[in-house]
Amino acid sequence: MTGLPFPDITTRLRMLDEALTCIRGLWTQERTTRAGEFYQLRDAIQWPKPRQRPHPPILLGGNGKGLLRVAARHADVVNIVSDVGKAGYIALEEYASVRRCGVP
Repeated sequence: MTGLPFPDITTRLRMLDEALTCIRGLWTQERTTRAGEFYQLRDAIQWPKPRQRPHPPILLGGNGKGLLRVAARHADVVNIVSDVGKAGYIALEEYASVRRCGVP
């Protein structure tokens, strides 16, 4: 409707990964330079810097292995969204498999 592209999930996860790399650089470095696939920064300055050190907590939410890979690199907190079956139904076997991965 807006004419903005909505890439596939793999591309969106690559964009998120790169965006978080840029954001962390802006928060923690005096100047940030990056020539990435999606974002280009040249001596970018972000001021004022955040008060939290080394940076504000990063929270990611969703599900799937792709998101977990990005979260492992960048997130301080992860909100896992369980797969759902029928509207409003969470399959207990899906929840049990998540718990086996060490997630409460």
